[in-house]
Amino acid sequence: MFSLVLLAVTPWLAFCMPPPTTTPSAPTTPPLPTTTSFVPTTMTTPAICICSDGTQVPPGETVWITACHGCTCDEYSLEAQEIIADCFITPCVDSIDISGQCCPHCPNGENCRAEFIDFNGTARSEVISVSDGVVDFGVVQCQCDHQNYYGEPRASCVQISTTPPPPTTTPSTTSPPTTTPAMCTCSDGTQVPPGGTHSISDCHSCYCDENSLQAQEMIADCFIVPCVDSVKIPGQCCANCPNGENCRAEFTDFNGKKRSEVISVSDGVVDFGAVQCQCEHQNYYGEPRASCVQITTPPPTTTPAMCTCSDGTKIPPGETVWITDCRGCYCDEYNLEAYEMIMDCFWTPCVDSLNVPGQCCPHCPNGENCRAEFIDDNGVERSEIIKVSDGVVKFNSTECQCDYQNYNGEPKANCVQVLSIEPVAAKLTTP
Repeated sequence: MFSLVLLAVTPWLAFCMPPPTTTPSAPTTPPLPTTTSFVPTTMTTPAICICSDGTQVPPGETVWITACHGCTCDEYSLEAQEIIADCFITPCVDSIDISGQCCPHCPNGENCRAEFIDFNGTARSEVISVSDGVVDFGVVQCQCDHQNYYGEPRASCVQISTTPPPPTTTPSTTSPPTTTPAMCTCSDGTQVPPGGTHSISDCHSCYCDENSLQAQEMIADCFIVPCVDSVKIPGQCCANCPNGENCRAEFTDFNGKKRSEVISVSDGVVDFGAVQCQCEHQNYYGEPRASCVQITTPPPTTTPAMCTCSDGTKIPPGETVWITDCRGCYCDEYNLEAYEMIMDCFWTPCVDSLNVPGQCCPHCPNGENCRAEFIDDNGVERSEIIKVSDGVVKFNSTECQCDYQNYNGEPKANCVQVLSIEPVAAKLTTP
């Protein structure tokens, strides 16, 4: 048995093993030295996915762009796959949004709105809880039903009683009383149902306590408005400061003139030369006032230097006044002398100019024109106004054109007779 195994194995060994060495004394060639090859590594930028908002995400990771919008980088295809969370219908009417969470939250549990008409014909809207099951409102029974609705969860209400009988009949034990439902009366006469709130004004509200059925009025008390230019926004109780916190600084300057300036709280101490002022919002009522401290001696009691114009007008140094539309007076701030200026208008290029109040030179409302004076073909003296833009204007045998060279006063046209018409005497013939 062992021999058979060897025989069977021997040919395989002969085929696989190298042939025996027949010449022991023959020299053998030494094998080549083995070397280890090193493949250089290349530094490449790791693959990333780019989301729709430009966010870069490594493979296999997910980022949330918003609370309901995510982006995942597929590690095989290296493609950005965006996830939009789809909230189910919110099972309450008083849901709130929580920061960091996609779907709204029901802080008071699942509920719905029941809307019906009560015995008094009043439209009612009540919030009932899912856990309460069927709620009896006398005329109807309502229950939350969250199937097949869109938007705010509504209750399914079934009428269980008809309108109560007239007062002359004996009321049945199942009919509700015909008394007026309890209400609260606010100071302005408005009736408010229990648990309801009525806004009398932006700062004045009225709440009906559902336990005591008494109207409780609340008047908001605004803090002192920290600015002098506050603005009242409709619908808001307290005024707003559009230009930030500021105050009014009132003081007397070097010239003995009373001044009133608005300064900002953020400016700190403001120097007005004679005084330094700063907003101080402590212990004041009404408009915020600045606290001002005099930092120099009072100005001299002598009259400040002024310039006197030809008409007696006194002006301070460096200023200009206009005595007329074409005549001004300037006070030189260095030598304190009055210099008068008289504007010289160029000739007016029209015959129908107008003087505009506050402007020195006349104005041409109808554009540039001139007057053409000539004797027409019938021997009649004519005076016509022609426009500069019309160029040469023909009046039968006379051609006129505005020419503004060398004239004084009203602009005149240059007219030339191009055709002379003379009477021709008739010749008598003798038969």
